[in-house]
Amino acid sequence: MKKKPLITLSEKVQKGLNECDILVPIITPNSIGNQWVNQEIGYAIGKGKEIIPIIATDCFNQLKGFINSQVDCPFQYKSNEIESKETQSFKVICEELVNFIIPSLQQNLTSSIDKTEVNQGELYTTHVHFQGKLHHGFFDNYIEHIGSDFYRWNPDYGTFPKSGTNITPGSLQGEINIKTSYSHSTKDWPKGIYKIYVRVYDHQVPGETTRLLVTENLHELRVE
Repeated sequence: MKKKPLITLSEKVQKGLNECDILVPIITPNSIGNQWVNQEIGYAIGKGKEIIPIIATDCFNQLKGFINSQVDCPFQYKSNEIESKETQSFKVICEELVNFIIPSLQQNLTSSIDKTEVNQGELYTTHVHFQGKLHHGFFDNYIEHIGSDFYRWNPDYGTFPKSGTNITPGSLQGEINIKTSYSHSTKDWPKGIYKIYVRVYDHQVPGETTRLLVTENLHELRVE
């Protein structure tokens, strides 16, 4: 942030969050409970900013809120090491993050769903067009029911194996320019309005829990 007289630090932080494309919070034993760090993350999420945290390994199981141990957090550095080893681990993770972010700024996802309202049990279809570079990417819909805790992950089995787990890579590799569609049933879904997050995930290292959300679009679907 540029120096500017008579401007408070909170105003500078707010301006920076408004203008940034990606927020990279660094979660350490000292910052995990800091109210300012948590407020900045919440503010950025409210503004629709992409969040990619760097996390100390000894903090991971303590994570709560928007960044928690149930979401993919691939950029972790080894803490509780001697200082030189911890510094080197942090440096390596920063380099990996930069190598991920630079191509991600050139990635583009357009998407739509074929219906805005379906009867319970009917299919809805997602149409996607993605351009960008991926290591082992795939498409996925995260489904969130407004008004209850019901949710689903609905992957595109054309780019992600049906038998996949959180360590399984997707099939999209290299420079990608792909248009595709995939369908899912609303069987057993509670009636109501749903947020449909159409997502592109990338898997940095097959066989490890290094899945990372690349980009997403939001749609709404009503189930009657």
